[in-house]
Amino acid sequence: KVIINEKNKLFIRRVRDNIKEFNLENIVDITSLEAQSFLKKALKDNKRFDIIFADPPYQSVEMEKVLFMISKLDILNDNGVLILEHYKKKNFPERVGILELTKQYRYGDTMLTVYRKVV
Repeated sequence: KVIINEKNKLFIRRVRDNIKEFNLENIVDITSLEAQSFLKKALKDNKRFDIIFADPPYQSVEMEKVLFMISKLDILNDNGVLILEHYKKKNFPERVGILELTKQYRYGDTMLTVYRKVV
């Protein structure tokens, strides 16, 4: 099961078109909440994730909030992975609660920082 949470209405429209085109309606859900609201709702609904991919706007402080909140709420399954997409000059701590930074990948000005839930 895939859950996509996106605030941008234009992106949602495109994603819905792609879901329909590839006949994925039964496995993909779309929500449009603020990231923190989505995470709180996931906890309330007892949702747990193997992979969370977070890509908030590069210049926002949302990334730090999401990182700390995912650790605090403990919504990743054991050995689950959090992938943060961010600007290359943005640095994140080696460890945040139950999350440990395991890898980083750079693509031009973009970085992917990977955290794994430590059990």
